[in-house]
Amino acid sequence: MNALITYVTDKAMKLTTSLSAGKGVTIITHACCWALYITYEMISLIGMHQVLAPAYVYVAYYMVNIGFFYGTAATLYAIFTVKRWSIAGGFIRYAGLSVIYLLIKLIISAFIENHLSVLLRFTDNLQFVFPWLFRSWYFALLGGFYWATNHFAVYRLKLASLEAAYLRQRISPHLLFNSLNFIYSGVQECSEDAANAVLLLSDLMRSSLAGPGSDGKIALGQELTQVNRLIQLNRLRFAGRTLVDSSVGEGKDKFRIAPLILVTLTENMFKHGDLSGKGQPAHLAISVSDDGQLLWRSSNRKIREKESPGTGLGLGYVRDRLEQFYRGKYTLEIEATEIDYQVKMTIWL
Repeated sequence: MNALITYVTDKAMKLTTSLSAGKGVTIITHACCWALYITYEMISLIGMHQVLAPAYVYVAYYMVNIGFFYGTAATLYAIFTVKRWSIAGGFIRYAGLSVIYLLIKLIISAFIENHLSVLLRFTDNLQFVFPWLFRSWYFALLGGFYWATNHFAVYRLKLASLEAAYLRQRISPHLLFNSLNFIYSGVQECSEDAANAVLLLSDLMRSSLAGPGSDGKIALGQELTQVNRLIQLNRLRFAGRTLVDSSVGEGKDKFRIAPLILVTLTENMFKHGDLSGKGQPAHLAISVSDDGQLLWRSSNRKIREKESPGTGLGLGYVRDRLEQFYRGKYTLEIEATEIDYQVKMTIWL
């Protein structure tokens, strides 16, 4: 239970600063909003001619209610935003948080408002429990709305960032390809391998800029062609010292795949793999069955970290794409030792 309270408190603080340029600005904004809200409720009570309790009683209750508000938002954040908890596990923890909320209200009522004698009589408990339950649902609803606005605002920012990146990739494509064609014509007479490398690079970039279909996917055969081009390009680039044993099957015409998943894994193998050892080549095998089960198997020796420090962006991108398009329909296993790196992936297309 202590771990739950600690985690909820930590996430609540993170939520309050997630969309602000600085912590101070966000905390002040939240404090002002709560001050306005509490002032509104106090004015409503006075307008209904209610007898007001001492100020410290309201301070105690509002601290509990506000804590429950942020606890609700933090729980939803852990379940749906960062996916730290499963839905079932998250709601079990939330049930524990609700029990803590009611117990604290019980303590406040018993020892601050001196209602202990009343609370000990079961028949009189209902006059306290039902208002507490209503307030808990009320602040849970507010906390859920607060989490939702943050959650969808973050995704809007991510979408805007992706759109900006996509637009940057499409800047002056004709100029780029015209330049590559010019380079190809110029180097063809000097080096056939260099000319073929320019041609492969041009084809890779042209396919990447073409974009996916309305479903966000491309033909599987197109993705596999990109993988083959990337392998050929790197063989030309590291002629005489790069060894890759590859077996890339043909794509079934009826299957489609989210683009760049296979290409990114292939790029990672060339970027971070030591492919120069003649006795220990890298291995890559891609196959797809008639029922749409795609299998990826790759293994390679690791390059020394000092020579090529990794950022993890490539694998992070692959995981994001798999979650976006194939949640519950894929497996991704990565086995890394000090010298070797293996990736096993299965996708049900």
